[in-house]
Formats: sequence, structure tokens, C-alpha cells
Amino acid sequence: MTARSGPARLHTDNDLLTITDTHGTPLLQGCSASVQLSNGQIFPMAALERTTRQEADAITITAGGDAVIPRIELRATYTNGTVHIRCTVHNTTPTPLAIERLDVLVCPDGYRTIPTSELLVRQTGWQMSSPVALRSAFDDQDPWVQPPLYMPLLSATPANQRHLPWMTVLQSDAAPPLLAGFGTATDYLGIVTVQSSSHGHRLTASNYLEGIGLTPGDSITSEPLLIMEGTGEQALLEAYGAEVGSLMHARIPHHTPTGWSHWFAYFAKVSEADIIENARVIQQKDLPLEYVQIDDGYQTHFGDWTTTNERFPGGMRAVADAIRSTGRKPGIWLSPFMASASSDVFAQHPDWFLRDATGRHINVNRYGDPYWPAPNYGLDITHPEAYAWLAQTLTTFCEEWGYDYIKTDFLYAGAIRAVRYDQNCTSVQAYRRGMTLLRGIAGENRLVLGCGAPLLCSVGLVDTMRVGPDLSWEMDLPGAVRPPDVTRPQSRDPLLSLLGHQWMHKNLWVNDADYVRVRQHDISLDWPQTLALTALIALGGGALYDSDRLAQVEPEGFTLLDRLLPVADINARPLVTGPGKPDYICAAVTRGDGHWHVAARFNWADKPVNAHCTPADLQLPAGAYHIYDLLKETYIGLVSTYDAGQLASHNACLYSICAAADHPQVIATKGHLLGPAGDIQAVIWHDNTLHVALAANRRSPTMLYIHIPAGYALAAGNTGITQHGEIAHISPDGDTCNISFTTA
Repeated sequence: MTARSGPARLHTDNDLLTITDTHGTPLLQGCSASVQLSNGQIFPMAALERTTRQEADAITITAGGDAVIPRIELRATYTNGTVHIRCTVHNTTPTPLAIERLDVLVCPDGYRTIPTSELLVRQTGWQMSSPVALRSAFDDQDPWVQPPLYMPLLSATPANQRHLPWMTVLQSDAAPPLLAGFGTATDYLGIVTVQSSSHGHRLTASNYLEGIGLTPGDSITSEPLLIMEGTGEQALLEAYGAEVGSLMHARIPHHTPTGWSHWFAYFAKVSEADIIENARVIQQKDLPLEYVQIDDGYQTHFGDWTTTNERFPGGMRAVADAIRSTGRKPGIWLSPFMASASSDVFAQHPDWFLRDATGRHINVNRYGDPYWPAPNYGLDITHPEAYAWLAQTLTTFCEEWGYDYIKTDFLYAGAIRAVRYDQNCTSVQAYRRGMTLLRGIAGENRLVLGCGAPLLCSVGLVDTMRVGPDLSWEMDLPGAVRPPDVTRPQSRDPLLSLLGHQWMHKNLWVNDADYVRVRQHDISLDWPQTLALTALIALGGGALYDSDRLAQVEPEGFTLLDRLLPVADINARPLVTGPGKPDYICAAVTRGDGHWHVAARFNWADKPVNAHCTPADLQLPAGAYHIYDLLKETYIGLVSTYDAGQLASHNACLYSICAAADHPQVIATKGHLLGPAGDIQAVIWHDNTLHVALAANRRSPTMLYIHIPAGYALAAGNTGITQHGEIAHISPDGDTCNISFTTA
């Protein structure tokens, strides 16, 4: 990974902000801020008389400040390679102002004045199912790319604009990447807009205040906007994620959660007996799965969460107790901010639900989806009675029923723009009010998963986060058309969503990619495709949950589960080289003196491709590497390139790769699906001895592959080792082994 070199200088020219790189080259030039009121009136700083105050590492530009124009202050500071920008508005007028939007940064010619014909843009989803682009050409807009769902007050994106939630990375083939993103989202939705212009492109970073009233004499300040520039896009994403996590007090669980859920085995037709059956199979097979989670299907209607249907006759406390009796922790799903039009809670309390400006309830799922037989409405968390009802519901789940894991879904329903009881509360503030309530009732020791959640404004309130829609190869259908309503939270490609949000893992929370499925029946995937999808999930290093009817899983499925557990400490990143999904995903793995890469080559296409693996493909230095095929469990050899032949559609190759050393080394392992990432805790080379500590609680026996270069030989006294040429194999009996060598 290339280290980033952030922008190093702040300047003003004609009282407008310019940010340059360390060589003095302008990155963003002629920048200002702007304020828009709800009545459409705009106060652009660039058109007003301005003054500048400059300090060592800070610049403050001020405009306005009389009885007609509020005072606008743009403050930029430089710290450790990152520029932080905030915009503050002081109401100096004698009348209240309804603030619609703060344009924290307006750069008329954009990043390095790159024309849109050359501009490459990254898009992060507003929530897990929103459209994602890792690196797409500005002029090659996917018709599915759409603004975030804060309906119904945002129209379709114009052809000459891109609305990018929270953050973006801009670059071209000739210019290194620049990241512009909001550092927090505690109060306002952050949108970066890129628009074509006659000279370069117009770049605007905005906070939506949604008509918040600012009384005379009061002030309001934006969320901080972060600007980072460097030679490595992945390094920028990691640095941005770390800073957001720090600013918003991210919750990172001490261990990676595992479990089982019924969803992909039973969907909403699950029963109490089904849950208990699978919990007992987990107990009987001693599967190291921590949670047994009940998903949708126990309640009578969306919204009537404490009223169970006839398939759960014993009640939810009894099911939780039955799960706990198997040595597992009970988990449960709910959609706390959404209720069906058919629910009792909506029928009895329609005033608790969000409305648009005309007074109509807002249906947060509008599309004739067979999963939704009736409209669903978002809960107005700012309504005191709705808030109290939600508090009682969550207390029932946590205290009365005793669930240790709360999966919250369709959370965006509480964060849409709407008319609320508290009219001076933004959608983000309302959402965080509800999530803070949930977090407080759940406490520190219960696990909270966010699903369908607006991403940045959830940091610090959830432990794990679903970062993409339900995973399947079939979701990216040829000829798919954009849904008629541009505000639908839907991604064309859930696999792209997963890859695009991987940088968030262990920076903002622990990622949850989706459930693995290890069965070979009642599934549209063939076994190699199942292995490929499972490898993709495992490489992310996030939460791992199975979703099969375990009593019917074939032996190969349990073998695969054993090879996945415990979850490997790994964090693979997509190797992005252009638009679309990258062919290669790779993770560096270090365990003491042992160093490997675990990498996958995916075929996303609908036809076979020729698959090869070279250092250049994996962005590694040229040279020879030991390659081990983790799916075929075969050592390939010490090679500088490997041609795997034809790779079938929607399949993958999975390798562990190790650079050759001048002394004996563990080059690969057979056991965990991700090889040394899951099998090895540490390797130390000392005094002509390999000291190997294996990962605890391994489910699969581990075989070590050891390369013995010229000049070394196995010492007398080593036992249980077989040698073929320069490669030796050993299957340790316990969790440690020491292998001694002599020198010629």
C-alpha cells in the first residue's frame, strides 16, 4: 500500500481558499462557501465582500454580517496531512432564517481542473443497498446511480451531475486520487456534488439542514469536511475511515461475531420448532457459532413486534431460553423505525408516522415488491409517544425476552426527509435520536447490527453493519432496468456494494457481508460458485453467519464450515484498476516473522475466462513466490507467474502467496479456507528453529508446508515430518511446534 501524502499548504487569493500539494500545485482553487435558505434565497460567499484571517495552519474567510446578509465563515485547518473545513452561519439579521443547505466547500473548477471527460469518481452508498461505484467515469453514468433516499424532496440526478453521499474519491489517469468526505454525521446529511462545467468540473460539498430555523443572534456550524490527497486510493480510504471512526467514537467488537440465522433457509415462514431444531444441531455438532438469530417471521405484522404469530406458540422468551440452553446466545431481528399499513400500531397511531409536505404518509417501500403486501411507513422518532413506544418495545426484547443480539433492519425508514413532530430536527438528528435510545437500552454487552442503515450517521451506535444487499451472483442481471422511482434504496450489484464498503471494516465497525450458505440443495448456485461466494465473504474478515437448515446440510457443507471457523483475522481489499468490480482481492497477512498474501481471482462474467496470477496482478514486487491453491488444497510451486487455465463463470481461484526467504519458512498451510490467515497465530525464526504457534480452536487439522532452501537441512530429532525435495510437511498434534534445522 502506498503511503499517502496529504495536501500541505493553505493559501488565499482574492480572499478565496486554495489548497495545494507539497510542491505548490493547486489541488482545489478559488474555493468558498454558500448558504441556501428554504425559500430559495442563496448567499454565495464568492459574490460577497470578504475578509481573511490567516494563522500558521489555518485560514478563516468571512463574508456578510449585516441586517440583510448573515455572516458566513469558512475555516480551513491543516493537521497531519488532512485539511479540515467547516462553515458557520451567524444570523445577524433581525428575522429568523430557515436554513436549507450549507455548501461547506464550493470549488468552481474542481480537483486540478480535470475535465469531466477524464474524471473518475468513487461513490459510497447512502446506505448498504444504495448504488456504489469504485471508480467510474463521470460521463459513463450508470442509470441506476441515484441520489440518497431522503424522499420525496429530491428529484432525479441531472445528467450533468453526480450526487455522492458522505464522501468521494476523484482522480484521473494522470492525476492521483483526492478524497473529499465528511468527518462526522451527527446532525446533517452530507452530499458531495460533482457537476460538469466549462472549465474542469464544479465540486460542492454540502450539509442539508432541511429548513432548521436560525433565530437572530444564533449560529450553526457544519460537520467537518476532510480533504486528503495522495498516491494510493486505498491508503486514503483507510486514513479517512480511521479519522471518521475516531471522531465518531466507532464501536469495534473485541472479537468477530459468528452465528446462525434462519433467513435463507426458511425466509418468513419460520417456526419456533425450526429455530430450536437448528440450535440443537449446532450444539450436537459443537459448531463454534456464538449466536442463534431469529429473523423476520415471528411477528404478526411489521411494526407489531411484540405480538407473535401462531408459529411461535411458546412466545419469544421461551425461544430465547431454548437457544440459551444449547450454550448459544439468542438473537432477534426487528425493523424498529418502520411499520406496515396493516399493523395495529399504525392503525391505532397514524400520527406517529412520517408525512410529506402535503400531509400524506410516506411509503418507504413503494414498488409492488411481493415481499411487501402493504405500504410501510417510517416512524417519527421525535414524537414523544412514538419514542416511548419504541423504548418499551426495545426493553421487551432486551430485558423481558432476554435477547443478546439485536439485528435492526430497514433503518433508513427513520432517516428519510419528512415533516416531523419536532420541526427543528433534521433527518440525521432524528435517526440518531432513535439509535441512541436503542443503544442505551441494549447496553454495552449486547451486540447491535445495523442493516439498511444510513452509513456514516450510524458510526458509534452499532457494533456490526451489513454493507451490502443479500448476496447472490444472480442479482446483477443482464438487461436490468432502473426502477421507476429514483429514491428506491436499491443497488444493481450487491457484490459491488460489498467491495465498495470494505474499507469501513474495523474502522467504523465490524462489517457483515451477508450469510454464508453451505448446502447443495434448494440453492441456485453450483458448488464451485458456493465456494467462490464463501471465499468472498471470508476474505472480508467480518461477521460470519450461516443460513442453512443444518439437519439437511451435506457432509461437504460441514467440512466447509469447519474450514471457515474460527473467523480469520484478515482484511482483504479490492485491487481497483478501473471501472466495475476488480478481478483481484488481496490481503497481507503477518503472523510474527511469517508473511503471506491471501488473494482471490474472481470471474464476475457470465462466460469462462483465462485466469492467471502474477505479482503485477496482485500489485506485488516482481519475483518468484510460493503459491498454494486453497480451494484445491494443492501446492503449486515457487513461480513468478501461474496460469490456472479456464475459470468458469461466477467462480474464483483462492491462493496463499509467500515470498521466498533465505532460511526455512512456513510457506503455506492446509486447513483453514484462508490458509495461514486462519491457521497460524505466530511464526518466529530464531536460532535455526521455526517456532510455530497455531490458532486456537481450529476446526480443521492443520498441515504446515515448509520450504527448506539450499544450505539448510532438518535437524535430527524432528518427528512427524515428511520431506519431498525442498518441501517438508508436518501436521502438529497440538497448538505449537518447533522445527529445528542445521546448516551445511
